[in-house]
Amino acid sequence: MIDRAANFSKWTLRYGSKGLVDYSQAPLLKLKNSERFYSFENFETVIPWFSFMQANRHIPVVLSLCYILAVFALARWMKDRPAMTLRGPLILWNMSIGIFSLVGFFRSVPDLIHVWKEPDGFYKSLCDP
Repeated sequence: MIDRAANFSKWTLRYGSKGLVDYSQAPLLKLKNSERFYSFENFETVIPWFSFMQANRHIPVVLSLCYILAVFALARWMKDRPAMTLRGPLILWNMSIGIFSLVGFFRSVPDLIHVWKEPDGFYKSLCDP
């Protein structure tokens, strides 16, 4: 049973009586610039994850609390120990974050420029969902 619906651009999410989103009637997310989509960006592949995370909203909260506890516990545990030499892992971490950021930049800028070329494009890029 569908209680309410929310419209986002050209697709609709329907909320069921338990507060879960029913994606069975939602078409694929289509953008004007859809020829730039890759196969792993297919909206249908993430629908099971949306449903799972909506049914298990406690998981991120529990994992976040565990992370916070681990940070403070490990800081206390390492207080009287000698410092670790982490130069190699830190270089690898920073390089991977840099590559990830570059991929995100080159993936999102062409779509942003496409939106900016439209009438009121700057406004749409900031204010429209």
